[in-house]
Amino acid sequence: MLKLFRKQEGFTLIELMIVVAIIGILAAIAIPNFLQYQMKSRQSEAKTNVTSIKTSQLAFQGERGCFGSLAAMPAVMPVGGSATIWPAAEFTPSAPAVGATFCVAGGTSTLPLWSDIGWVPSGPTRYQYVTNATAAITALGTILTGVCPAMPAAVGAPTNAGFVASASSNLNSNAVVSIFMNAENSNMVDCTPGEF
Repeated sequence: MLKLFRKQEGFTLIELMIVVAIIGILAAIAIPNFLQYQMKSRQSEAKTNVTSIKTSQLAFQGERGCFGSLAAMPAVMPVGGSATIWPAAEFTPSAPAVGATFCVAGGTSTLPLWSDIGWVPSGPTRYQYVTNATAAITALGTILTGVCPAMPAAVGAPTNAGFVASASSNLNSNAVVSIFMNAENSNMVDCTPGEF
């Protein structure tokens, strides 16, 4: 009977400790890489949406003759990767007041809602979006590549010269805000490379 117990083989405590240490080292390397990969995948929302906002602005300008300045939505920038639901009012196209239109040079104009330019998010967003018409930053004939202009103030009078659209968020809750921008004559620009 004693011989049966002596022939049983198993792992020693030292061998088990070595395996646990190896798993710990692998986890210490993999977890930060996984978190960075997760943040990069969340940035794809901003890149996709700002590009589609650009397409919607160009279509709106083609139909109406001007670019729209739209209020920042959601009203408060999301922090920590939280997703925010947009107000229901943004999903219903507005009708300009009697005697006013979206684009009246030198006259009364109505600032459109997001749905008026043909763009609303398909669900909650992790970024705050804003687009403002401008004649100064992206004037006709100016090409922006790799440059992040300051977001212009919303203009009261419509303009057909240009616009800037941006997405802002603080996915990792640090002190730096991640910003992506696009304009009528530029490509997508990451204004804060390496930041989430």
